[in-house]
Amino acid sequence: SKLTTEQKIGLLYCANVSANKPENIDYVIEMIKDHRLGSIWIQPGVGHREKTVARILEAADYPILIMCDAERGYPGHFIPQTISLSAAGENEEYAYSFGRLTAATHRNMGYNIVCNPVLDIKWCNCSCGGVTRSMGPDKEKIALYGGAVARGMHEGGVLTCAKHYPSGFSG
Repeated sequence: SKLTTEQKIGLLYCANVSANKPENIDYVIEMIKDHRLGSIWIQPGVGHREKTVARILEAADYPILIMCDAERGYPGHFIPQTISLSAAGENEEYAYSFGRLTAATHRNMGYNIVCNPVLDIKWCNCSCGGVTRSMGPDKEKIALYGGAVARGMHEGGVLTCAKHYPSGFSG
């Protein structure tokens, strides 16, 4: 209630600092200190990720979302492609465990929201990323496994944001 209208609107914004050099993040840090930014997007493979997360947490005196794309993990800790969840057999527990592991890995890196599960539907025998980015062509299986991944991630301590929403096209 003490924030200005401009500050409240600013909390709806997300800054992408993935491609920025560490010295270019000063503006983002000032926005955080002035309560004008609600979330930060930092890809796990960014070389200055650890320093940037520490600066964000030091600057923010309010809950701020630090988010990333976790479709493939990050250098040195790549996670399997989504197709591996359905290829491993008819076991929802695998998807749940995948979610827990993904959450633990990313939470330890400073993230509190992770863009995963991937909900693409494999709709053809295409050779593009749609084959490996999908849990298959069965929308019920995708919903079941996607829900299990999300539950695992939530119980692992991170929020989730599903990716690509089933639309019949993947890749």
